[in-house]
Amino acid sequence: MIEVSERPAIPLKQELTFVEGYLGIEKARLGDRLQVIIDVPGELESVAIPPLSLQVLVENAVKHGISQLEAGGAVRVRATGDGQILVLSVEDPGDGRGAGVGTGTALETLRKRLERPEDLVLAPCTGGFRASFRWRQS
Repeated sequence: MIEVSERPAIPLKQELTFVEGYLGIEKARLGDRLQVIIDVPGELESVAIPPLSLQVLVENAVKHGISQLEAGGAVRVRATGDGQILVLSVEDPGDGRGAGVGTGTALETLRKRLERPEDLVLAPCTGGFRASFRWRQS
């Protein structure tokens, strides 16, 4: 995975493989407290994105959202696109703060990799918190 992180972009499908592996480990740890919903249309799986970008959002959702809630909840990974802009989002039932304060390094690194730092949006949503970013397709 380290050599992948040094590449400028990888197919979304490959990123989803990393995400699903990570979520499998967390599912073993958290059991029924973690549900996973992945909503990614097949036609978007070949779009190239920054490596480990979606992974960062999913890890934060589990760490700061799901694991902090006694009942747990669902992590929802979604991709939408119009042929020019891909939007990737991760939602969890947390409030975006979580009890475990992180360093923010991973999100800052992601901001730097995006064309525009403001393309990373962290905000409350119905039923929880959403982290998303926009990626312009070439």
